[in-house]
Amino acid sequence: MNAIQEVIHLMNSEDIKAFNLYLDKKNKRKDVRNTDLFNLLKTDDIKSEKKSFPDKRSADAHHALRKRLYDGLV
Repeated sequence: MNAIQEVIHLMNSEDIKAFNLYLDKKNKRKDVRNTDLFNLLKTDDIKSEKKSFPDKRSADAHHALRKRLYDGLV
């Protein structure tokens, strides 16, 4: 388990709802996938997460997205 998942598992349902609202307000664009990644990490669905970013360029984008999500959580 990584640091993001550990923080997510410490959150209760009210915290999760509040964080989702925070992410929605923070997003300037509609195609941002940080809420999708947050929901995937919340459910521990690793296979779906890997399917979302199959190639190297996407892996870099995935890393940047995870970093932004981690910064938002912390």
